[in-house]
Amino acid sequence: LPFEPDAMGKYWDSEIEVDCAAINHKHRSMLIGEAKWTNKKCDLKVLDALNKKSQHLSKKFGHHVNKIIFSKSGFDEKLKERAKIENVRLVCAEEVLS
Repeated sequence: LPFEPDAMGKYWDSEIEVDCAAINHKHRSMLIGEAKWTNKKCDLKVLDALNKKSQHLSKKFGHHVNKIIFSKSGFDEKLKERAKIENVRLVCAEEVLS
């Protein structure tokens, strides 16, 4: 994590649901993530949805939002390219399970 969290867990409200979240109020920072445990590579749809959730949470809390995507089956090339540009961390199953 880019900060020490005050709280961690799943997050939801009346508009969104996030698989994992961490927040540090003092540093005004959050980390949100999506976990996809399917046999299909993650694509730009996952990042687009995460970006919408990020915008919602940034507006709601006024914090900087860091993003991460976990995937069992990896990531397609377009997602990898955009994740680099947008500074989104991509984590595959091998990293988590090793």
